[in-house]
Amino acid sequence: SVPIYLVTEGTEIMGCKIISFDILSEGVSLQANYIIENVGNVHIRPRVELQFPGDPTWIRILDDIPVYPYSRRKFGYSVSRPEPEKEGAIVRVRLIYYDTHSQIQTISKNVEVHR
Repeated sequence: SVPIYLVTEGTEIMGCKIISFDILSEGVSLQANYIIENVGNVHIRPRVELQFPGDPTWIRILDDIPVYPYSRRKFGYSVSRPEPEKEGAIVRVRLIYYDTHSQIQTISKNVEVHR
């Protein structure tokens, strides 16, 4: 089966936000648990990335999984690190999606690591 989406041009409302984001340290493994809310009337396929202190690279933890209109979706992801992150370390999180004009929208926040 193939999903078909119909949207009347000009009526699209696009937007999403991070409702909650927790990062738990489990030795050299970190568990990221988060909820994304789609506040618009068009499904989105956001990308979520993490950046650790002292590391310029971004680690993609979500890509191309739909969040349907006016709904919330819960996600989880485990990340291995060469060394354990210290409790209280600040991890940068960004959520990226395209708006109705195919412009990239980015929402960023800092999240504290917990044990």
